[in-house]
Amino acid sequence: CAQSAVQRLYFYVRDTIVKSSEIKLRFDNKLTFMAGTEVKFANRLGSNEPTVRSRAIKALRKWISARSASSQKLSELELLKLWKGLFVCMWHSDKPLVQEELAESIANLVHNFNPPDAGIEYIKVFFLTIAREWHNIDRLRLDKFYMLIRRVVSSSCRVLKDNSWEEGLVQKMKKLYQEGPLNPTLENTSAGVQLHVTEVYLTELGQLLDDDFPETCLMDLLEPFFFLYSRTKNSTIAETVEKNVFSVLMGGKQSDIFKIDKENLKETLVQWAANRDTSGKARKCFYALKKRLADQDCGENVQVSSLHWGAVLMILDLCLHR
Repeated sequence: CAQSAVQRLYFYVRDTIVKSSEIKLRFDNKLTFMAGTEVKFANRLGSNEPTVRSRAIKALRKWISARSASSQKLSELELLKLWKGLFVCMWHSDKPLVQEELAESIANLVHNFNPPDAGIEYIKVFFLTIAREWHNIDRLRLDKFYMLIRRVVSSSCRVLKDNSWEEGLVQKMKKLYQEGPLNPTLENTSAGVQLHVTEVYLTELGQLLDDDFPETCLMDLLEPFFFLYSRTKNSTIAETVEKNVFSVLMGGKQSDIFKIDKENLKETLVQWAANRDTSGKARKCFYALKKRLADQDCGENVQVSSLHWGAVLMILDLCLHR
């Protein structure tokens, strides 16, 4: 009797283990099937054959559209797999015209995502991938990845325009840049990426402006650059923000393209100057810019020429190195 009880216990335990193993096997197979599409795309995108990579890009465009239509949102892990393949695809491209066309195709994939929030996730994961891989890029390949960054920045602005600068999307895009590529407090942040995004952002945005662009939207989109300027310890980055962002806001080159609400700008400068986490050098510069705006309101130097802006840069330079 005791032996039969032991036998029953043995068979019960054995059957339980077998069943749980079968369940695990089915579960693992399901996960492998679900992940298979992304892995296959990554492998094809990373192929040594240009024809295979080209076909993979076209197939990926159709697949993203079909996936969006089915309301199955791509997870961050799935996007990371895709971007790994896209990164390697860009790495292998070796002719200028091919690189330019490929960068455009990769950046434009964002427009195949639906809803637009999913496209913002696609851009977010791009910057995560670039931050992870940046220090592995040799100098001979830097230019084509700079070009890819520029195309992605342009596509991020295009997403907002195509959705009539909808406030919710603008806030999400602002958060993406402020918490991602323009956040100098991150451990894996790259000065090269921050410099290039700062250099091209307003140029790419300016090409897409229309009559529907709201004045308040500009300050929201530029807030990540105020954040970058207030926290960075890199003087080159600070000078690049001054030259490519602050000069426009203060009436320099390209300022006629943008609708700048000076009262809103002054409030923004005071807020960032008063922020307790703003560095001392940045705080002095924010107050210097605010004073410059006040002087303009009083009728002094109403129109800032490039020569006058050079004087402003000298003031900012003194603040930075004081």
